[in-house]
Amino acid sequence: MVSSFSNGVLVFLGSLLLFFSTTGCLRIKSDPIRIDPIHVHVHVTVEQALDDLFLDIDRASPARSVKD
Repeated sequence: MVSSFSNGVLVFLGSLLLFFSTTGCLRIKSDPIRIDPIHVHVHVTVEQALDDLFLDIDRASPARSVKD
């Protein structure tokens, strides 16, 4: 007759055997991390045109005087 201690050990070893025999079938696929560059376009000409526009508006305003 098998004692309860050895019965527990057999169950533990059996579960370990089952665990390690099935983990070999698992496959995890990981794709490489891809880092794309970020393109930032600064339109200096548009900014300059807006500055000129607001400068003209400020010059036309009688309440303010703008010096160059």
